[in-house]
This record gives sequence, structure tokens and C-alpha cells, in this order.
Amino acid sequence: MMRAFVTLFLCIYVLSITAASQTRPIPRTADGQPDLQGIWSFATITPLERPPELAGKEFFATDKEAADYEADVRKRNNMDRRDGPAEQDVGRAYNDFWYDRGTKIAKTKRTSLIIDPRDGKIPPLTPAARERQVERLAANRGYEFDGPENRGPWPNAASSGHRQVRQCCPRHITTTFKSCRLLDTSRF
Repeated sequence: MMRAFVTLFLCIYVLSITAASQTRPIPRTADGQPDLQGIWSFATITPLERPPELAGKEFFATDKEAADYEADVRKRNNMDRRDGPAEQDVGRAYNDFWYDRGTKIAKTKRTSLIIDPRDGKIPPLTPAARERQVERLAANRGYEFDGPENRGPWPNAASSGHRQVRQCCPRHITTTFKSCRLLDTSRF
């Protein structure tokens, strides 16, 4: 009896390891594009650009260094603290409910979300890009608020770290936060 139990246990164990080790295929849409639908969270306290105090440091060297940085940022981002006059307290906390800043750095322990260039900073616009920007602003002058395509990124920017992504047709997705916006994924 014991031998049968051990054999059965070993068979189940081997089958579970085999099943767990199989890689799951990437989900695809009907037209073969990667299926990006779902709720995506990008709430993190890792800054987009590397801050001056971390200049020249691509990664946190130790877990303690990363934990100290997380604690410092959480303390600065705590809008519920009571360390000033009432006006400052109300000014800090007003609408804070809508923000999800995250509480942890990225799992890679990077000091910025930008990885290239290595300095962790957004590179300046090229002369050609500056010229296109000037042309676009001139073409929109007087029509800035006619539609979402005329506005800059801020009216549609998410103040939270969550977006719902739906793929509505080939090469297009919609993201939902405060508004729905159609994006052409062929540019990515």
C-alpha cells in the first residue's frame, strides 16, 4: 500500500513539474497581433528620469539602499502628514484620493525608468523634431481644444498608475482612464 502511495505521489509530482515548466504561448488577437487587453498597472516610485541625487547610478547596489530610497519617497509623497499649517495640509491632500503613486521601486532596482541613454534622462529633441513641434503648434493655433488630437498629453494623462487596455481593431487599441483615446499602435 505504501509503495503504491509513493508511486502515485511521484507521478503526480513529476506531472506537476512538467506542466509548470511548459511556457505559455503569447496570447494573440484574431489577426495575429499580441493581445494587450487587460488592466495594466504602472504604479511605481521609480522616477521616469534619474534624479540628481542618483546621478551616475544606474541601479541600487543593495536591498537596504533600495529600501531606504523607498521609505524616503513614501515619506515625501505622504499627503496625509500633518507637518504644517492647516492651509498647507488641505493643499497637499486635496484630491489625493485619485493618485496611485506606488510604494515600491521597479523590480530591476533601476534608479530611473529610462534605460537608454544610460544617464537616465530624456534626450533633447533633435532639430527636425523641434521643427515638427513648431509646425504642429502653429497648425493648431486657434483650434487647441477642438478635439483630443489637437491637445497635448496632459488633458489625457493618467494621474493613477492603472489603465484598461482594449484592442478594438487591428493596429489600434483604446486605453481607458478618465477618457477613452484611440492610439495607432503601428507607431510603436
